[in-house]
Amino acid sequence: KKAHAALTAKQRTDRMGFAYGGAPKIDAPPLAKDDKEKQALAALAKMAKGKWHLNITTREGRVLRQLVEAKGAKYIVEGGTSSGYSTIWLALGARAAGGHVYTHEINPKMIELARENFKLAGVDDMITIIKGDAHETIKQHKDPIDAIFLDAEKKGYVDYLAKLLPIIRPGGL
Repeated sequence: KKAHAALTAKQRTDRMGFAYGGAPKIDAPPLAKDDKEKQALAALAKMAKGKWHLNITTREGRVLRQLVEAKGAKYIVEGGTSSGYSTIWLALGARAAGGHVYTHEINPKMIELARENFKLAGVDDMITIIKGDAHETIKQHKDPIDAIFLDAEKKGYVDYLAKLLPIIRPGGL
């Protein structure tokens, strides 16, 4: 009864004592496993509050990380680096398996910004930026890919997939 009285008017508990109602807490920052992850999460939080346009939400980034980590992905290809926000999430997921992210970007200004963000997040050693038109640069991938994340110009997706899907591992993402 004391716990129930402490809850807001919008939040109640069921007969087992579990809270329901009120605002969901799913967007609360994740807890860091170690100092390196703490550094990366701090950089992501700074980016989310910064002046840059993020191409994905924090929630989507967390899902990317969970999928990559659950899959044990080691070879990840991203089309469209932008500021590197999604790339950092992918790198966090790849860290558990000792993976690496290969990200493609055509814009030199975005490449420099992304490099700064990767360094700030402490994941620069896990990411290779491939400069140029991804329609051409993705052809260099020959090894089996564990996961692909496309977030470049939308009209190019069919072309990217036609070139990358033949080398994605069975069961790849």
